[in-house]
Amino acid sequence: MEKRKQDRARQMATDAKLRNLLRKVRPDQTMSQSEIAERAGISRQLVNRIERGAILKLTEQIARIVERGE
Repeated sequence: MEKRKQDRARQMATDAKLRNLLRKVRPDQTMSQSEIAERAGISRQLVNRIERGAILKLTEQIARIVERGE
């Protein structure tokens, strides 16, 4: 159980770093969400969710559900 908490914390930190990087660098590089999405092979909506932090919230919710289920 402790390992899972450590893994979860590490993943959340990674998600937050990605979010902050996208929000900071994307406008400076004048790249649209669509351009990033196309290059990454994901949807523009997913890029938007990452920038808003919605993916981080989803990751936290899923982790809580899994932890309760055990």
